[in-house]
Parts: sequence; C-alpha cells; structure tokens
Amino acid sequence: MKIFIHNVDKVVGSAIFNEFAVVPEDDEPHRFVGTSTKKTSLPITIVNRESRKSFEQALLSSQLIVFDLNEGDPEDVEHALKVIKNGEFDEPATLIVVSSVLTWARTPKKEDGGYREEEFAQRRPSPAYERMRSVETLAAGIGASKENLKSYVLCAGVLYGNGELKLAQLFKLCWLSASPAGLPVLGAGNNRVPTIHVKDVARLARKLTVESPENSYLLAIDKSAESQLSIVQAISSHMGDGNIRHVEEDQATPEDITEPLQLDLELIPSSVLAGEEVHFDWFCENGLVANIELVCQEYRESRKLTPVKIFITGPPASGKSFHGKKLAEHYNVPHIQIQQVIALAKTKLSGTQLGLDLTAKLKELEDKGEKNPRIPDDLLIRIFQWRLKDNVCRNRGYVLDGYPRTHNDAKVLFTVVQPEPIPGSDSDLEDEEEAEQVAEDEEDGVKEKKDEVNFVALPNHVILLKASDEFLKTRVQELPQADVEGTHNTEEGLYRRLAVWRDQNESVKGLPSVLAYFTELGLETFQADATKSPEDIFDMLRIYVERTGRPFNYLRADKEVALERRREIEKVLREREEKVRLEADRKEAEQAELRQKREQAEKYKIVQIQEHEKELLETRSLPLRNYLMVNVVPTLTEGLVQLCKVMPEDPVDFLAEYLFEHSADVHNPDPQAF
Repeated sequence: MKIFIHNVDKVVGSAIFNEFAVVPEDDEPHRFVGTSTKKTSLPITIVNRESRKSFEQALLSSQLIVFDLNEGDPEDVEHALKVIKNGEFDEPATLIVVSSVLTWARTPKKEDGGYREEEFAQRRPSPAYERMRSVETLAAGIGASKENLKSYVLCAGVLYGNGELKLAQLFKLCWLSASPAGLPVLGAGNNRVPTIHVKDVARLARKLTVESPENSYLLAIDKSAESQLSIVQAISSHMGDGNIRHVEEDQATPEDITEPLQLDLELIPSSVLAGEEVHFDWFCENGLVANIELVCQEYRESRKLTPVKIFITGPPASGKSFHGKKLAEHYNVPHIQIQQVIALAKTKLSGTQLGLDLTAKLKELEDKGEKNPRIPDDLLIRIFQWRLKDNVCRNRGYVLDGYPRTHNDAKVLFTVVQPEPIPGSDSDLEDEEEAEQVAEDEEDGVKEKKDEVNFVALPNHVILLKASDEFLKTRVQELPQADVEGTHNTEEGLYRRLAVWRDQNESVKGLPSVLAYFTELGLETFQADATKSPEDIFDMLRIYVERTGRPFNYLRADKEVALERRREIEKVLREREEKVRLEADRKEAEQAELRQKREQAEKYKIVQIQEHEKELLETRSLPLRNYLMVNVVPTLTEGLVQLCKVMPEDPVDFLAEYLFEHSADVHNPDPQAF
C-alpha cells in the first residue's frame, strides 16, 4: 500500500508512520510518500509542496492519505482536499484528516449527557478554530460524493505522548523547575478535558483501513474523564515537584494559559473505539493520568533528554564545592551538599517517619550540646536516598558534592535491598529450582535478600580532585579570616579532616576507597589535578562529562556558552580596565588636590609677605612723615598761600623760588639729626 503522510516529521505524522511501518513478516512493506517541514531520515519520499503536478500525483496515486490539522496549516490542508475532490482515484483509497476537539470549544453543554459523533454539526469552535471546522466539514463530505474514496475526520482529544504537542510547555516547565510556585491551574480546574494518546490515533487510522464505519466524523477520545486539575497535578507530581497553583481567570497571564486544558466538554468516544463487542488495541485506554509514568518516559526519550548525574569527591579544601557548584550551574542540575539536604529534609519531610526521625536525632544531638551536630550515617543515607528519588534528580540529574564519603557509604546509598519472593505470594518464581530453594529457606526460617544496584540513582560521572597535603594547607592558610571564623576551615580542622579522608580513601591497610566502588561497577572515573587554575579544571571536567557527547538537558548550545564565556572574559577585562582607569583618575585627583593645596599655600605665603612688607614700610615711613609735618609742610603751606595771592604766570617756578628763599627758616634742615 502506498501511504501519503502530511508533515511526517511532526508528532502525529511520525506516529502514523511508525504505526504503518511495522507489517507482518509475510506482507509486503508499505511505500511512504509525503511532506516534511524539515529534513528527515525516515524511509519516505518527500514531495515538494511547490511542485503542483508531483504533489497532485502523489495524492491521487496513494491508497491511504493522512492529514493533520493539529500541527498543519488549515489553508494548506484545504488546498490538498480540493485537489482530492477534483481528482480521480484509479484504486480504492482512504482519506483521514486528524483534527482537534478545539473545534468544539464553545459548544453549549447538554443536559442529558455528552455529545455523540453523530451530533458533530452542533459543534461550535472559538474564532481561532473556525477555519479548522470548515476543513473538517469539507473532509467529512468528500468521500460521500467521490468514487473509490472513503473519507474520515478523526476529531482527536487533547493529544499527549510521543514528546507532547499542546502539553509540551507544562512538561518543560517541570523538567526545568522553571515554575517554583507550581504549574498553573486556571480557576478551580474542575473542567473536563477529553484526551487521547497520539499512538491510539495512529492505531485508529490503521483500523479504518480494514473497517468502514458508517460515520465519517469520529470522536477519537480515550475512556478517561480527567479534569484540568488532575492532568496538571499528574504532570507536576511525576515530572516536577508536585506543586500547583490556582490562578483566577482575570489575573492569568498568557504564560499561565494552556489553551486545550481550558476545554470543558463531555464527549462520548466513537463506537469504533468503545462500542459494544468492539475490540480496539488501546495503547493508553484510561488516559494520561493513569499512564503518566509511561508518558513521562516517552517525553524524555523523544526529546532525547539525558540526566546528568555527577559525583565529585576529594580531600578537604580541594575545591569540591566550588567546582560542584560550577558544574551544577552549567548543566542546570541541583547541587547537593550534606547541609543543604538536611535543611531541605527538615522542610519537605515534616510529618513523615523520616522527618520525625531526623527531628528527633537533631534534638538529641543539640541536647548533648553539640554545636555542629553530625547526623549518623544510616540516617544520612536515608535522607540522601530520599533526595535522589526526587523527580528533579531522576529527570535532570544532580551534582553530589562530597557524599558518600566512603566505599561502604556508597554501597549502602546506591543499593536496593529487595526480599526474594516467598511461596504463596503473587510473585512468579523463575523456575522450579528457585521455588524449592525458597521453600527450604522458609523451613529454616531464613528469608533471602538480594542486593541490587540502584542504577536509576547511580551517578554516570565520577570525579576525584587530587592535591598534596602541602597545597591544601597553603590554600586554607590563604583563606580570608572572615571565611574561616566559625567553620572547620582552620588549620587544625583541616589536619583532622584530611587525616580522616586519607585513612578512608588512601588507606595503608588496603581498604577500598569511595572511588573504587564506582570502578567496580564499571564506571569510567576521572581524576583531576586540583592545583590547576579553576578555568583549566572546569574545561577538563566538562570534557570528561561530555566524553560520549553533550547531554541534552535543555542546555544552551555550545556557541551560546562560548559567547557567554567570551562576554564574561570581556566583562572581566572591562572591569580591569575600569579599575585601572579609576585608579589613574584617583591618583590624578590626588595630584590635582596636592597641586591645589601647594598653590593655595604659595598664595597664602605671598599674601603674608606682602602684608609684612606693607607693615614694614608703614613702620619705616613714620619718622619721615613726622619730619615733613614739622619742618617742610608749614613752609610749603605758606608758599601755596602766597601763590594764591600773587597768581604768577609760572606757579611752579614761583613756588620753587619761594621754598628756596625760605629754606633757611627750617628748624631742622638735616632729617638724620631730626
């Protein structure tokens, strides 16, 4: 059979392809043609949409034609349907158009139950889906007037699975922990949302190639009766932290609204799916919530999401926390430290048995007067096991910083102890020999236990930071006093912790190290020289973590990371240049201030000298003034009086003659003598 698939690279198109790609051993494989929005590696002949002749030929020569309105342009689908309507089929063919229950979005509720597919003429879409509704109507009617053609509209519930379509943003928010307050639920969230797994849509399409139901419009809906609240809660609980938040409609932002989840429809599944005496090979018969674990796994696999689980260890002061934090930030995973886990457990485990045990132990240690109480290893391991089971750690990964400390800690932490099944239980025994062995153990009062490695929680990258004691001591000595006070990062604390670490991991007694545990399991470990620069160490660690390829964790592209690092370097250089400039400006300001002070001092000194000289001149001029007042001024005054009386033609000469004639009248002609 020749099959035409519209948008084979999309969620619905790929599901249709995968469904029909598997054929019985004796059957001839199907031939696939179709369209794709991007390059695909699937064995399908891609038809150029722009080539009208080849496009029409591909449609009219196919025995099965499948179009998807969920991710397709209704205008393009409408154009293709008109080609089919006006064309001729030489062989019997089936046309299937997959649409959405969003074309029912504004359909009034019925008082006597839900709508059946026969009542599709009563559906009322929102304005955005009017075009889709008209395409549905066109597709449903083509087969009735066309020879050799059957046409069906599969009005699909809200699609889920295979990496998600309309619900993808909710899964992504949970994966990234991008909504700390919880996933949004509009209003109370009790509205009913019809759903169906995309694989069940594909299986229904296959069924229509061998059966010919009377109705051309089929409601492709699973048997669940889920609400917006139950769907969002299931996604949050299995992919995120379980938190949700109710948002009133008038306060909702566009980011809070997932359009398909606002539907409130009661629709009855097609009789082809759920009729009496009907057998349908369901993939997810009971809906998304009942199959949420499977759906989450599909999401991870289809998006190629890879958890990045890193364990970093090393002697004290080797830089575990520094580099662990850098790795956690780079790979967008939680940075898990002992104190952080204990603090989180006290908050999250309140009321649980583990929480009660932790609270009781902390109180017991505090009552003994311990300032920094150390949790016993058995309790600490239980807390870490709880943390590693968290959805964020299971999905995205983690950076374990400094714990487990020893080989035994690691073995207990990553081991699942499971009791062997006993006779009379519902468990199936592998063989008769095993059954006999269990029976014998029961008679002896022995209950076998089998230790298994918890590979789900086990790290896939193990890093050891190495450094000499001398280097570590020097590093601690160089720490600022403020960073040392009240901590164990003192020289005395370092010597004590270093001795313990060396004894546990580099024992002369030959005891296995924590690193050896992971090596025994076949994990590739990495030992990094902690004496190198932070930049060099980070580059080495990143190369090790990405040794088999860069994990996809919604991480930024390498170019983006490189660009950010370049910006960071440029920022550091700018800060250095700015620091140098500010220092130069500061020195220049100091020099200018110093010059100004010197100039002011010089000016002040000059003023002082001038004042002193003035005072000196005044002091020295006093005797001369007295002499002139006594001996010269009287004669000069008399001469001026005579000048006024006589009014000579040359007053200056007259005054000079007068003074000369009366010079003998001066009582003290010698100023020195005066």
